[in-house]
Amino acid sequence: MICLLASWPKSGNTWMRSLICNYLKGKQVSINEMAKTIPIDSSRGIWTEYLGMPNYEGMDAVNNRVKMYKALAEKVGDKRLFLKSHSANLTINKHQMFDMKYVDRVVHIVRNPFDVLPSFAHHMGIGIEDAWMKMQKDSLAMNGSEKQHREVSSSWMLHTNSFLSISNNPDRYLLVRYEDLKMKPITTFKKVVEFVGLNYSEERLVGAIYRSSFENLKSQEETDGFKEKAKDRTFFRKGQIGSFKDEVPEKIREEMKVKYAEICKKLKYQIK
Repeated sequence: MICLLASWPKSGNTWMRSLICNYLKGKQVSINEMAKTIPIDSSRGIWTEYLGMPNYEGMDAVNNRVKMYKALAEKVGDKRLFLKSHSANLTINKHQMFDMKYVDRVVHIVRNPFDVLPSFAHHMGIGIEDAWMKMQKDSLAMNGSEKQHREVSSSWMLHTNSFLSISNNPDRYLLVRYEDLKMKPITTFKKVVEFVGLNYSEERLVGAIYRSSFENLKSQEETDGFKEKAKDRTFFRKGQIGSFKDEVPEKIREEMKVKYAEICKKLKYQIK
């Protein structure tokens, strides 16, 4: 039973992983230990060490993702496995990124694209204008590394729509907005817990929310570092809602308003 945590980069996936890890364990889970409980689906460790698949490079990994998911679904069987993914739910070079018959649940995490932009710029170590160009690039891919295979995230809009395309099945798809998780953490996270089929405990829920606060996660990074961050930049930046107003130039904000008007309305984000 595979439960997929899907999001475009810098939308709250790491936060969701922390919440679920802390809920499952009922105690503080280090940010550097989360991958043991919720790995990323492009992890070479899963493909090679766990599944015994070839150590693919470049697009070969992209082209064999469904084969990996099939093998993983057969391996875990009825056991629940959470996976993080930034890959879009698309067909690339005639190869699917996902075949939903191998995914039992999808928690789709979205964030206001206006706030995603400055966070993504910081994450990539580039300026706002360059980040805005990348955010619109349908072929956007994250290059592989020693630990991860190549991922095709695609543009923010195409990625978001690719998962919204399966939203007509509420038994298998749950949309979670970063802003709701921030402003209504108990109500929102409770929906996630129940959706993925975990036994509900209010004590565990409240404890997980406390242990996964932005301040706590940022403090862990400052004290112990974070294995998943870029070498010269912090991972946990601000975690605020609406900070784009002081960070994104008006010209780009106006372009975003035009480009994202329809999808923001669908996601119930008010563009001002």
